[in-house]
Amino acid sequence: MKKTFNLFLYLLTFSFLLISCAGQTSSQGKWSSSDMEKCIQEASEGLQEEDGVEEMMSLAGISFDEFITCCCEKLEENYDSYIIANEKMDEKSEEEAGLFMLSCFGNLEDLFNQE
Repeated sequence: MKKTFNLFLYLLTFSFLLISCAGQTSSQGKWSSSDMEKCIQEASEGLQEEDGVEEMMSLAGISFDEFITCCCEKLEENYDSYIIANEKMDEKSEEEAGLFMLSCFGNLEDLFNQE
């Protein structure tokens, strides 16, 4: 009986740890760290292939990392997970996606007023 009780306690402890440590979930406005990391990684890889991105960011006075983080945070505010955000952004035209991320360039009025 004592062995059974000890086994039960071990299983209960293991189950508690497994449940508490596993499976971070994402929700709109609060993605899991793995969703945010995947967003940042994939957005970085995708934008590095685009021509003129670094020049645009330089003109806007924002770093590449700041821009990517801002974009992923905007997606997090609007979608329940990175998978959903990625699917929805794939459905958008390039113009629609660009407009969605426009605020991440900072104050565009300052950018257009530069001479």
